Amino acid sequence: MAKIYFLVLAVFLTLNSTSQSKDLPKFDFENYYFPKALVIDVKDKNQVQLKNDVRSWIKNYFTESSLIDSSYSENSFLITGKSIRLLKIKNLPTDLKYDIKISLRDNKYKFEIKKIYYKYYTEFREISNVNLIKDDIIKNDLLESRSIISSFFHDLNSNLFNTITAENNGW
Repeated sequence: MAKIYFLVLAVFLTLNSTSQSKDLPKFDFENYYFPKALVIDVKDKNQVQLKNDVRSWIKNYFTESSLIDSSYSENSFLITGKSIRLLKIKNLPTDLKYDIKISLRDNKYKFEIKKIYYKYYTEFREISNVNLIKDDIIKNDLLESRSIISSFFHDLNSNLFNTITAENNGW
């Protein structure tokens, strides 16, 4: 009977440890102070491979309407993107615009959120210190949007990570 308990415990610990190893860290959106960054380790990928993988990710992930600008210099990609109707401000669906920087080193990359903006009617307004916003409805809407924004950037980083770590077999 003790052997069965030991076997069940060993299987549980094995499954638990392997499932946690694939989890990426998430951005903390308790506040809107920027920049926010995560350093992600990637095995067996040098800078050149990472550069090619990130270029491929940009080409495949973004659409013409979601990619505003992207550039590469000094081992870093600067990307300005937009997510259509991600947030709700004053009961109206609105866009999220963001500036991210992806810095590359051998076997790792840094995913950094530089700035984020919400669209209010025809203009984009930067989200930084929400306590400075005088409109209480907008302030509350932005505070309630933290989990949505956190999930969006986690999904974005996960997609990038999956592209980098995918086996490229030509299919």
